[in-house]
Amino acid sequence: GIKINTVQQALTKLLEDGFSDVYIQPTHVIEGDEYDLIKMITDEYRESFMSIRLGHALLSDDEDMKRLAGILDRQTSDRSDPKTARVFMGHGTIHTANRVYSRLQDAINREGINNMFIATVEAAPSIRDIAEKLKAAEVKRVLLSPLMIVAGEHAVNDMAGSCEDSWRTILEKEGFEVCCRVEGLGSIYQVQKMIADHCRELIQ
Repeated sequence: GIKINTVQQALTKLLEDGFSDVYIQPTHVIEGDEYDLIKMITDEYRESFMSIRLGHALLSDDEDMKRLAGILDRQTSDRSDPKTARVFMGHGTIHTANRVYSRLQDAINREGINNMFIATVEAAPSIRDIAEKLKAAEVKRVLLSPLMIVAGEHAVNDMAGSCEDSWRTILEKEGFEVCCRVEGLGSIYQVQKMIADHCRELIQ
């Protein structure tokens, strides 16, 4: 019974209520297809408002990558255990924005974090790609977490589920001990602050 406006509905309501200046801050992780759609809608309303501006997604430049790498690293207390790896599940896309995941991995590596890996559900790198790296590193235990704002269906089923092709099942069959943290990035205060900072940059 909860009604949530679409972007078009929200903008139309703001227009009807007499607002003249609009700032749109997405909560997407990357600037993929859904971000492009918001950009298109923003352009459609550009003549309707005195000003309308669209902010960046969570990961849009190298500073964002470095900042999130540090935040993710601090989320686990046993981050220095060489036998434990942290694997984060990104959504993945055929959009060119998929390269953000490899850029984030590069940022993680540059920070000297050697036991954290990024994989995706629907693109590359896949969890099977990462499993090979984990075996090469002689990892014994894997902590799985979503690289998504909300821990929804992908996190609950594709990552932590008990079905044959879930990440948990795939890794357990490879001999790893697996622990799942079903909590979205949006619940982490430092990530909330990153999004808020993007909005502040938009308003300045």
